[in-house]
Parts: sequence; C-alpha cells; structure tokens
Amino acid sequence: MGTVRIRTNFGRSSVFLSGIPSNMRNKKTFSIGKGDLKTSLKGVRGMRKCLCEFVAVVGCLCVVSFSANTQPLVSFDFNEGSGLITTSSVGNFTGAFGLPDQPDLTGAIVVNDDSPAGTVADKSIQFTGVDGLTTQVDRAILTNLIANPLTVEAWVKVDEFAQTWEDIFRLGNSLKLGFNNGNIVFTTLGVYDWLSAVPVSTGEWHHIAVAWTPTDSAIFYLDGQEVNFMVHAGAARALQNNMLSIGASHTASSMLIGSIDRLRIHSVLLEPDQLDSDGGNPKAAQSSTVIDFNFNDGLPASNHGSATTTPTAGIQESSYQNSLPEFSSDSPTGQAGDYSLYFNGLNARVVVEDTEDQLQLDLNLNFTVEAYVKYDDLPVARSILLSYGVPGAGGYSFSVTNTHTLFVTTYGIKDFNEATDAVIPAGEWHHVAAIHDANSAEMRFYVDGELKTTVPYSGGVRFAELARFYIGMEQVGTSLAAVNPYKGYLDRIRIYDQVIDPSQFDLVEVVAVESWMLHL
Repeated sequence: MGTVRIRTNFGRSSVFLSGIPSNMRNKKTFSIGKGDLKTSLKGVRGMRKCLCEFVAVVGCLCVVSFSANTQPLVSFDFNEGSGLITTSSVGNFTGAFGLPDQPDLTGAIVVNDDSPAGTVADKSIQFTGVDGLTTQVDRAILTNLIANPLTVEAWVKVDEFAQTWEDIFRLGNSLKLGFNNGNIVFTTLGVYDWLSAVPVSTGEWHHIAVAWTPTDSAIFYLDGQEVNFMVHAGAARALQNNMLSIGASHTASSMLIGSIDRLRIHSVLLEPDQLDSDGGNPKAAQSSTVIDFNFNDGLPASNHGSATTTPTAGIQESSYQNSLPEFSSDSPTGQAGDYSLYFNGLNARVVVEDTEDQLQLDLNLNFTVEAYVKYDDLPVARSILLSYGVPGAGGYSFSVTNTHTLFVTTYGIKDFNEATDAVIPAGEWHHVAAIHDANSAEMRFYVDGELKTTVPYSGGVRFAELARFYIGMEQVGTSLAAVNPYKGYLDRIRIYDQVIDPSQFDLVEVVAVESWMLHL
C-alpha cells in the first residue's frame, strides 16, 4: 500500500490519502474520487494547480502525481557550448546566465579636471550616485593589512549628502571609510562604527584620514588636523571578498555623490606631518603605501602602491560581467561536444525560474541530488553548487565546504555539517551526490558513487517562498548579490524527487585534463 500527498489550490494545505492499491502504485498519475481511485491520463508530473472540492476526509476530485520511474526533475549538461542560456534535457526548464539586465551607466563616473592641486595634469573621479569603482586586490596582502595598524586617507569633495551612509572606500567588506549623516565614519564592518561626530562641508575639497590600531584606537584627521580620538577593542572581521570599492560599497550601495582624489592606504600609522594633506603639493608614495590611486591616468585607474590590483571597473558593469559563467571544454568525459560551465567565484550564476513549483521538494519526502564538480578554490566556508529558495524561507542547497567536504542545507531546518568523510579532492572531476531517504530517515552523502557519510534525518524540506533555482550561488533576502559563490567547473546536474540506487547515478569515466582553463 502507498501514500499520496496532495497540495490543493486552497492555500498551501495538504491532504494525505493512504490505502493505494498495489496495482496502482506504478501509475504515474491518477484521479481521486469520493471513496475510490480512478486512473487518469489528465495529470502532469508535479502538477500543483489541482481544482479540488472537499467532499469528505478522503474525498476530493484532483489529479495528482505519483511517480515510480527514475527520470530526474531536471538535468543540466551544459552542452550548448556558447550563448547565455542552457536548457534542461527533461522538464521545461531554461537557465539564464547572469544578472537579468545589463545596466546603462553612461555618465555614472566621470574623470574630472577639478582636483585639490588644481593643475592641468591632476585629475579626480566624480561619482554621480549611480555607480562606484571596484578593483581586485591580492587576498594575502589584504588579510595582513586589516590585521595590523594602518592609515587611510583621501581627498574628497562632496556635492551633496543624499543618504545616511556614504562610502569613500570599502576594503574586503571588512573596513570602510565614509560618512554617516555628513560626519566622518570609520567602520570595522559587522563589529563597530567609529562615529567621529566630525562634520564635513559640501562643495569644497577636504583631506580626510584615519589612523587605526586594531583592538585599540582610531585617530581622525580633517585637513591635516587631529579632530577626534576614539577607543574600541574590536578587531576587523575576516575578509568577505578581495575587493576595494571606491565611491560605493562592493554592491554599489552607500553611493557617494561627489569627487575623490589621492586615495591611499598605508600599512603603518602615519604621523600628522606624513599625511598627504597639502592639496597643492601631493606627497610621494611611501614604502608603506599599499594602495595609491591618484586617478591622473583616467579610467580604468591603476594602483601606484605596492599591492597587485586589477584595473578599476564600474561596480555594476563589473558585477554584470562577473555574473556570467563560461562554457568550457574541460568536462568529465573530455569528449568533443561535451562542455561544462566555469564559475568565477565572484558573481557568476545560472538562474532557473520554477514557475510551476516543480523543483519544490517539500511534497516528496525522498530526493536525490547529483553533479560533477572540479573546483579551483574554496575561499568561503561554503561554496554553493546549487540552491533553491532562500535561507530562512524554505528550500535547499547543495555545496562544498572550505574543508573540501559535501554539505547540504534544508533551509530553515538543518545544516548538514556531519559529512566530514565526504571529501572531494581538489583540481579533479568528481561525482558528488546526496540522498534523503525518508523510509530510512537518513541523509546519505556520496563521492564517486561511494557512500561516505550517513546522517539520521527525517525533517524533509520546507516549501520555498521563492521558487527560483540557482546554480553556482545562493540568494539571501531580496538582494541579487551572489552569496557563497562557487569557483570552479560544474557539469551534469540532476535532481530527483525520489531515492535512486547508487547504481543509477550518472557516473562516467573521467578523463584527466590539464589544469589550464579551456574557457570559450
């Protein structure tokens, strides 16, 4: 005998019907009448829009899904080889690459002749409140920089204070210098806002600097003069990324309306007379100057400090370009025409809108997820291979940790951090899978077809309020910023709404490929 769970169109309620005759358990769909069962050809797999009338406890007329085969709900092989979409070989699913719209940022950031020095060769950058600049900095340098005493300084001419928080710069989403209600603020993000209570007037150039000693104090300077001394025991949190954003946060929020010039970060505490606070006489960079943007070379701007950085780019334009995964001929089989997708670990994603709720796994108590992975780096605690829904609002995710192990989250229910034996070697193609078996009340983790870890679990999956499937990242809240992005290759993604036997895994003979990237 079997059990069927039905979701009706009268809200998100469910009805359980038991006593399914054994001769009907292999029917893909059937109708339920008052007190009896009738086979039907009208049903479609995963159908949710049941037109039901409740006439008894087990009496509604409704087409339901009752699957017994091993066809996946979704299957992405990425063999298109080019373009900005990928199509599942089963179901009616299309994955779109990247963010939804490429922004028009004409005039958002302007190279300006107005500068503190006032000379023809001296340039600044004017921000109109539409976008900011970003550059990638060597992570090891940033890690050392934020853990030790440092000095930050910049020349700023604010056109107007249009919002509560405005950034001059932000470093690794760990430190920032900016304004709060028109006053200078230095922030150890997630730890402490050093609110100086020092106002800055608009419409004129000012030199702003902070000398900070971690777990101790911050000295604020305005136009070369000390204006505040503050004490706090907090240190900087770990880097969230390796970006230096200028004129806005790394997600193009907290945007400044005004101009910036001679932005510098030093790896030591500078004395007042060492600051670059004489507008007409720029000081030369020092041996301790890690970041030095004078913007005299226009855009893209280059760093003249000691750190290795990429040329600057607009945050929103860069975010859009970084959101596009790339087709690669590096694949598990290595065969001609077999492609994978490469994700850059920054913002890349594939977005699949599940308009019919077919990938919701809350109705079926069993499910299987599998994929091939070959990762480059694991810079964050969890790198998302695929996700559905939003943390805290139902759904699930499948990821690999920075200790190289598999990880599953049933959003709002459980983080499965017990799979310590499900280790995935770096730099090679490996098959990974997770199975939730409700009959055994287990979550099972596999690498290359071998069972590695079994975790007792009977919690199922919550209905996801956001019916959106991501590959390569997860979404938090309503923001489209990539959270826990994956860096590396992905291929052959399958999701089933049932337990499949490991002998049915999509296992192929993996061909070794040189580590250099074959991106198209």
